[in-house]
Amino acid sequence: MNINTNTIKSVFPPKILLALLIGSLIFFYFIPSNTNSVFSIFSSMSLVVSIGLVVLHRPVWGILTLTFFLPLTSLWPDFSNSLFYGFPLVTSFMVIIGGLTLASVIIHVIENNIQLPKPQWEHGLAFLYVAWISIMHFDTAFTPEESTGRIWMWTYMQLLVLLVLSSILFRQHKHIRLLGYSILLGSLTSVVGGLFFGGFEISQQATFGIRLSGLSGNPNEFAVMCVISLACLNFFNTGNTTLKVKFLTYAAAGITLFGLVFSISRTGLVAAIIVSLILIMLRLRGRLSRIYTKSFSAVPIMLFVLGFGLTLVIIPSDYRDLWVGSIYKEISTNTGTTGIRIELWRISSEIFLEHPIIGVGTGNFPKYAAEKWSLQRSYRDAVVHNTYISVLTETGLVGFVIFMLFNILIIYKLIIYNKGSPIGSESKNVSYILIMILIIWGIFGVFSSGEYGKILWITNGAAIGLFSTIKKNDIKSVSPKHIP
Repeated sequence: MNINTNTIKSVFPPKILLALLIGSLIFFYFIPSNTNSVFSIFSSMSLVVSIGLVVLHRPVWGILTLTFFLPLTSLWPDFSNSLFYGFPLVTSFMVIIGGLTLASVIIHVIENNIQLPKPQWEHGLAFLYVAWISIMHFDTAFTPEESTGRIWMWTYMQLLVLLVLSSILFRQHKHIRLLGYSILLGSLTSVVGGLFFGGFEISQQATFGIRLSGLSGNPNEFAVMCVISLACLNFFNTGNTTLKVKFLTYAAAGITLFGLVFSISRTGLVAAIIVSLILIMLRLRGRLSRIYTKSFSAVPIMLFVLGFGLTLVIIPSDYRDLWVGSIYKEISTNTGTTGIRIELWRISSEIFLEHPIIGVGTGNFPKYAAEKWSLQRSYRDAVVHNTYISVLTETGLVGFVIFMLFNILIIYKLIIYNKGSPIGSESKNVSYILIMILIIWGIFGVFSSGEYGKILWITNGAAIGLFSTIKKNDIKSVSPKHIP
């Protein structure tokens, strides 16, 4: 595995593998992959092999590749079809990357290049949650869903593997920072690619009509990934920055802010406002003033506040009303996406009261809600659009308690780690990256079903990996008087 001994401690693969990967990407791009020609099969094979070599040499790059593609959801089918054309048993790009990452970790563990962390309580809670889903509703958990064909037990097994792999691979600060960089790069690609290659959504349900959804295919998820990127930008630079770094920071913040504004996502707007308030409060804390003075962290905050305010001033009033006025209109007339969500939450509450302990089973909400709809029939296959109500309805009170305990415990331990540990600015910034991602995804969960989001399970896994490196005496107990 040690292709280049000079890179054993480096986070990057050897230059020869990176050159092979870049060359394969260029070759794959220029050679048509929708024919049965030898060249198309060779181009696909060369790209698969080059990606495999990179991941096998540096398994963390497998997870980084997955996170990079999270804001690019709409590219998965086309990319998979092109990449694996002629390979009948391989159809999913995400699954093959996950499989390569798992194989790489196993090889590195056998060769003692990676030391397995001690199991954490959070591992047990994650296993318990997945076990609860399968045991209580065994028949439906392993049955393909009628509308999508999704096998929910297979989905959650993949998420569990991602969690474990992330907890193994993200135990160093530089790896966690790369996690944030991969999300940022994917979001930037999604904004720019969507702008120039038709990344606009025409919605029949939403009041807004046309919205920028980037290369994600979902305006709300696209907006939330932009907010996550803006938040991560605040904690990337911890020292004196060069003019080049400052320019890149400004450019990245401006692009992601543009994507957020023109997604016309009220979910993204709420998340951005809450996150901006949190970041401003952190900046005003005297305890962290030295960190923020040395960093360039205020840039995304100021760009959001000024950019969003300027946008509201210069845009037409009809467009401005889409952000705020449409909410009141949709609630009062029971129309649009707000009306649909209210109906979904009402039905979910009724179903929960009928099945309070074990729920109705993951993915079974549409079946149980079929006779309770008062809106149009076309909406009846919709998911709950609220993570917390969805988990409560489909896994019952027991599953909800396990799920919430798992996520709240991780955020709590990150906060305690940040406050009570004698760590420097780098460690604090790394923990803040994870905290902000989880907070933003938690806000997103109020309006969407995000309990099976890959970003949630990967971030939780990275947090668990960080906990596994902490010795018992590293974290001091934090008494109430020490909490600002």
